[in-house]
Amino acid sequence: MGGGEGLRVRITRWRLIAVAVLTVYGITNFLALPPLAADDGRIVVDALNYPWSAIGRVNVAGRTHCTGFLVSERHVLTAGHCLYDKSRERWHPPSDVHFVAAYQFDQILMHSPVAFYRHADDRDLSLASNVKASRQDWAVLTLREPIGRSAGWLGMMVLEETYPELVVADHAAMVQAGYSARRPHAITISRGCEPMRSLPKENIILHGCEIMDGDSGSPWLVYRNGQFFAAGLHVLKLGFKDRRYAGVLSFSVFSNGGTAEAREAFGDFNLSWSNGMKPGKLGPARDMARRDLDSLLLSRFSRSGAVAAGGTSDGFGFSLAQLLRHVKARSIRDSAARQ
Repeated sequence: MGGGEGLRVRITRWRLIAVAVLTVYGITNFLALPPLAADDGRIVVDALNYPWSAIGRVNVAGRTHCTGFLVSERHVLTAGHCLYDKSRERWHPPSDVHFVAAYQFDQILMHSPVAFYRHADDRDLSLASNVKASRQDWAVLTLREPIGRSAGWLGMMVLEETYPELVVADHAAMVQAGYSARRPHAITISRGCEPMRSLPKENIILHGCEIMDGDSGSPWLVYRNGQFFAAGLHVLKLGFKDRRYAGVLSFSVFSNGGTAEAREAFGDFNLSWSNGMKPGKLGPARDMARRDLDSLLLSRFSRSGAVAAGGTSDGFGFSLAQLLRHVKARSIRDSAARQ
């Protein structure tokens, strides 16, 4: 390790220690934590900055976790398989589930028990590694407390076909953000998560950013013109022709191109295709300055998605039959053994 690199590592360690110490004394709100580069290509961001503040940990039975994100003041979207107890072959009761928004370094400022949740009734959990089953891998949590007023929430959208072109031109960015098992106590983001392939009939979109245990239910974010929208949630990781992909359940599943059950849930919970909401001024979360977001997300960097791989040049869509000839897919299982 060179002298410059060693110095950078030591500085990073001291910054993380400083954050932990400040957290113990409850003064992290006053610390604007700059993004920290991680050794796996992800970036550790300050969870109290919106839009990251709308993302949180879905803690299940005190033994495991996934990622979820607020889409209203009381509603959280996550992956359905996170709530299924495979060992007992039953769904966890709502009392087992707790959502912590903007969690970082053991700091719990905005959290709520889950009053009840809804999942796809016809999901066949015996087909957890089947791409078709992933179309039903969603859940809507209803919180007891309206913590979205303090944390903010994300708008929802269905991805437009023109977005890959906007990303190439640096007018938009595609981001994954979650609490991976590698760093379960901080939000890390991956940039350059442009769509590379799609399975329209299954409402699945693939991109090239790495995801892992703990990332189940994390949002696939679109950033453009200073606004964030969630365009889907992460439910799969898979390999195809010697390459790895992250599988996103597109929010087209809640629209006319999706399932009747998903559309019904969307209406029953009064979810909407809105712009989302930034944090309230009286809470601990804060809006991140647009110039900082533009610098972080729209500046030129080594993309892991379609721009670097040329994924937009050889066709965006392909059939499930073609995929299954080459793919070994599995749901991201956030088991206690891996946490």
